[in-house]
Amino acid sequence: PGRLKSPWSQTAGFLSEYLVSLCSLIFGGALDAYPKLRFCLQEGGATWIPWYLDRLSNTYDSDEKARKTAKHPTEYLDSKFFFTIEPSERALGYLCENVSSKNLMLGSDYPHPDITGRFDPNGELTNTIKLLMVREDLSQEAKEAIAYKNALRFLGSQLKN
Repeated sequence: PGRLKSPWSQTAGFLSEYLVSLCSLIFGGALDAYPKLRFCLQEGGATWIPWYLDRLSNTYDSDEKARKTAKHPTEYLDSKFFFTIEPSERALGYLCENVSSKNLMLGSDYPHPDITGRFDPNGELTNTIKLLMVREDLSQEAKEAIAYKNALRFLGSQLKN
């Protein structure tokens, strides 16, 4: 769609597509029909998830037509979806503390040219792993999960030794 090429696509373009797609997958029954299906949503961040979990719950709890899924919709979000994050997302600590870090992965933005580094708060060029690891609002466990453990779990048997 044209909105993904607009100047504001980084603000709302990808996220708006995610919200519609997630609702279609969850409430449309695709995840019940294909229980092994999993997804990784990239380039939209993840700090919107607490709000979305609340909206999913409100819809499910208040609309009888939405209750045709085998599970509560928040269970699908927790078990079927992974999300890439930017280490600069301001509410990342809140997300990890109040929801979870188990479905979050560090996005590299490959093949875009900025894969080798980002500017840290002091204006120094650094890599995305370092930006994640210096965050004071994340536990060491959350940092390791986001940096590599969740990717290993997501890819699972697709990885070769």
